[in-house]
Amino acid sequence: MWEELDFSKLSERERQVTELIAQGKNFQEIAIIIGIKPASVKKYRETAILKLNLRGTTHPSVLMAVGYALEKKKGNNNGK
Repeated sequence: MWEELDFSKLSERERQVTELIAQGKNFQEIAIIIGIKPASVKKYRETAILKLNLRGTTHPSVLMAVGYALEKKKGNNNGK
């Protein structure tokens, strides 16, 4: 399932937020790291969920798995 996700639909910021969620960071931590408001972090997360067609799966563990898949995909592309 995770391999089928089209990460190209995500903006750079949505990808960044998703990766930080995957690292276990909370909204406040992410906001500080990338210099935006926590409410903006939440919005980027919600938009990423919609773009990846993951509605109803907002549990952090799902986003952590998505972030892992994104990192894995990036690693595979670096090797090509």
